[in-house]
Amino acid sequence: MKAVMTPHTNAVYGKPKGWDDSKGMKCTELPVCVAQGIIFSWWKPTFKERIKLAFGVKIRLAIVGGVHPPVAVDATNK
Repeated sequence: MKAVMTPHTNAVYGKPKGWDDSKGMKCTELPVCVAQGIIFSWWKPTFKERIKLAFGVKIRLAIVGGVHPPVAVDATNK
């Protein structure tokens, strides 16, 4: 999936300091909306991913770091 800009985007996060893409996970810029202590990002699945989702493939969320923050995943155009 690709993170996408929306009319709500008010910040873009870059790679964390010291991040090394060669160690297995590429880190790209993340457009976000920061509002009331919550960080929102929007993701658009590729055509291939949309086909997989239509056939019931699960969505996986990866959190990098030692602590798993509270998260929510949904489908919305808002």
